[in-house]
Amino acid sequence: MQAYNRSTLERIASICHIDPLKGCLVWGGTTGGVRGGNYGEIKAKCPPDYHSKTHHVHRVVYQFHFDVILDNNQQISHLCHNCLCCNPYHLVLEPFVVNNARKLCASSGQCSGHGDHAPCIL
Repeated sequence: MQAYNRSTLERIASICHIDPLKGCLVWGGTTGGVRGGNYGEIKAKCPPDYHSKTHHVHRVVYQFHFDVILDNNQQISHLCHNCLCCNPYHLVLEPFVVNNARKLCASSGQCSGHGDHAPCIL
């Protein structure tokens, strides 16, 4: 899987910039709503079907970096609360309920904790 996606990752890296305050790798390309939201989007051949279509950039990066194949029901949370971030160390696979609970942390400006899951980066 990794060799197949290398050119896609090189394209992603060329379109990103680093946020020096939080360490986010911020997507500077197309955004929109493959499945809603203002997430970064890229057209690429990615798992699970390797058909050329539009994918969320953070999901492509997560799959490559952690060498996993995600299905559409799996949630990737942005610990930094930046939906354009594709720094793999700011991304975690976790249940919807935890991903959704992180919205409270973003709005309050402090992490309320998430049990055994990673704390937010605020």
